[in-house]
Amino acid sequence: MITEKIKKIFFLIKKDINEKMKPYNLTAAQILLLNYLDTNNGKVIIQKDICNYLSLKHSTVIGILKRLEAKDLIIKKTDYKSEISITEKGKELIKSSGVKKGFVEKKLLKGFTKEEIEQLDSYLDRICSNISNE
Repeated sequence: MITEKIKKIFFLIKKDINEKMKPYNLTAAQILLLNYLDTNNGKVIIQKDICNYLSLKHSTVIGILKRLEAKDLIIKKTDYKSEISITEKGKELIKSSGVKKGFVEKKLLKGFTKEEIEQLDSYLDRICSNISNE
């Protein structure tokens, strides 16, 4: 029962983001990546960081990066390790789309008290820990 609800929440979030990003021809994974780069602007970000952040395989992240690079939304500098950063065009897209970091969380937690949010956060941490430890 709980697993089904978590799955449903995941798919509803993904659907909502994909709908918002249709006019920009971007996917949920692509905008989440852009937000990650924008939030961490100035830090050295490599592909492994992105794989860990999005919980995606290396090959999947490569495809996402290629599509974003083709749209001039990111820059990928390749030396010893590939450094990835967001372009000004990517930053402008985030601003114009309204899909900024934290927008999903605001929607999900609407009507919750601070105490309820803290309790939910604690429960979700335990769930993540349970999955990670097996």
